[in-house]
Amino acid sequence: MPAPHSARPDLYGAQPERTALAWQRSLLSVQLGSVLLTLTAVREQAWVLVILGAALTTAVGWWLLVRGPARQSVARPRHVGRPGPAGGLLRLVVAVSLLGTLGVTLALSRAFGAL
Repeated sequence: MPAPHSARPDLYGAQPERTALAWQRSLLSVQLGSVLLTLTAVREQAWVLVILGAALTTAVGWWLLVRGPARQSVARPRHVGRPGPAGGLLRLVVAVSLLGTLGVTLALSRAFGAL
């Protein structure tokens, strides 16, 4: 009987699907944050942030619906010369960082009455 902590190859059969679902959840979270930022910016009449928030919402929506990193990782095997998951992770980090920066900008503009 194998030890409970030993790796069995049959346990990893759903790994691509779990990875795809994790990418989808991450992108949906950024999408929701972008929509909330845009709606808050509209309410605060911070039009520059409305435009930037809408652009981020559109970009993440395009990536989620059209490009589909989830579909790409499950449907196609990775070929030599194609960017791997690191490229997708970098885009996600940039989107989250941009969302955070826009959120801080909105908070500061509300606090100081700028924009």
